[in-house]
Amino acid sequence: MSKEFGFRAQLAIGEMGVRLAKTVLRYKYPVITDLQDDMEMQKRGVDLYVEGLGYLEVKTDSHSPQRLFLELDVSGKPGAVDRSCADYFCVLFYKHRVMYLVSRSELQQWLREKYAWVQEVHPDWIKVIRSKSNKSTWSARGVVVPRVLLAQEVNLGVIGWEEEDEVLVKAEGWG
Repeated sequence: MSKEFGFRAQLAIGEMGVRLAKTVLRYKYPVITDLQDDMEMQKRGVDLYVEGLGYLEVKTDSHSPQRLFLELDVSGKPGAVDRSCADYFCVLFYKHRVMYLVSRSELQQWLREKYAWVQEVHPDWIKVIRSKSNKSTWSARGVVVPRVLLAQEVNLGVIGWEEEDEVLVKAEGWG
């Protein structure tokens, strides 16, 4: 199954997700460096440096927080799971006011151990997403994994927030 998304809309959602992640994480980690404008860090798949936690790649999702999309490859090249040099993935479900923090290295190891099983037992978890920008189109292949299963096998941190916490982000221009 394949879905298509507009690149500009996805980029705007991603940028909003990084702003929201900074706002929510500042309650526990007051020193956060935004690396979105650092092209070298972007190539390495890093959006934020959070003192006391490490480097984060923020993935923003508008779907259900019951399943996490783990990007395996983009147009035949390594996807976020293998391309990123971040210490953690911060998977943010803004509509549900929840984010998950998962160690990139634990996630890589889990996928290496479980991918053959997913292909054999749950091939419907493997998804292809197409993105379009002007006349260019590319695809990303990934695995949609139930959060409950992932949480049983890797350390999955959960952070929630209230609507009032979003006021600072809304002041910056989203919503």
